[in-house]
Formats: sequence, C-alpha cells, structure tokens
Amino acid sequence: MDVFQRMLDEKVYTNLNVTAEGQTIGVHRGVLASRSPVFREMLEKGTKEEIEFEDLEFETLQHFINYIYFKPIVVDETMTCKLLAAAERYAVDDLTQKCKEDVDCFLKMENAFNVAALGDSLKCRTLQSKAAEFIADILSKLVMPSAFNKVVPDHDFVNSVLEKITRKEEERRRIGNNRFEEHSFTEILQEAVKAMIGCRKLKRIEKS
Repeated sequence: MDVFQRMLDEKVYTNLNVTAEGQTIGVHRGVLASRSPVFREMLEKGTKEEIEFEDLEFETLQHFINYIYFKPIVVDETMTCKLLAAAERYAVDDLTQKCKEDVDCFLKMENAFNVAALGDSLKCRTLQSKAAEFIADILSKLVMPSAFNKVVPDHDFVNSVLEKITRKEEERRRIGNNRFEEHSFTEILQEAVKAMIGCRKLKRIEKS
C-alpha cells in the first residue's frame, strides 16, 4: 500500500486532475477506476483530464482521495459524515462501511439532531436514517413510552423532527456558523416532545 501512497505524494505519472473549490489534486485514472465503479464508468466514457467535484469541499476531497490511495486518515465527526456521503455517492464500499461504523460509535443524544441535519444538507439518507432511528430508540425509553411508541412508527414524527432540525441548521448557516454544535440533552428532549405532541394533535384533527 505504501506504493500507492508514494504515487500520490510524489505525483508519479499522474494523468488526471480532481478539483474542488478551485483547488486541484493530481491522481491516476487507473487507481480511481479500480476503487470505484462510479469513477470507472465516468472515465470509460472518454478521455477526461479533469473531474470537478461541485458536491464536495476541497478538504473532504483530500481525505477521500487519501483513503482511495490507502493512506491512513484521522478525521473528526463532521468529516466522517461528509466522507460517508461521498463514499456512498461514488460507491467506495469499504469507506462507506468504515464511516457507518464510526457514526455508530460517536452517535449520541447530544449530537443526533445535528447528524440528521448534516445528513439532510449532504443528501445522505444513511445519516438521516441512523440519527432518526437513534432518536426514536432513546426517546421511546425516556419520554412517555406508551404514547411515544404509538407515534414512532408513523413517518410524520420523524419528518416533523427533521424539519425542525433543518430549519435550525439553515439559521446557523445564515449567520456563518457551520461548526458541528451539540445541543443540551434538555433542549433535544423539548424539541422531540414538541414534535411528538404536534403529530398527536394532527392525528386527532384528521380523525375528527
């Protein structure tokens, strides 16, 4: 594997550029094609000299390429989520599995809402699903179990919670705060209870 790392670091006969946010990394067509069926299909269609990733930040692309070249990567929780989205999109299955396992390890009540919001912004259904399942599992044990369990199977509950999260995430982006913040446990419970009550009221209105 050191050979692949040296090929990347020393730019040995690179024949393709990958770019994001105006910055470029020299890579090898054969390496990308061998690691991703999506890249293989893209490269087989013609003699591309450059692939521009409009859906990735340059930092994410760097870590993504490093992994493809078997370089060890050490990333935080936010970057793990971003890499999961990239790995799924470009079908790098071993990275997808690694990121899923890492998300399972760091997912907790204090950050589950933000993971869901990040999943929404990245269009990564896996992140949204993992966060929704985690929240539902925890709250079903903590908040009015008998009533909550009747609501959880209905997708209205999850959608209601995720809509609230998305709005909060958009507000943070508008003021320029993209950090992976954590809410207090109390705030999270309050949001979930509000969503649950809202869904129950809606059900009663529909029935009447």
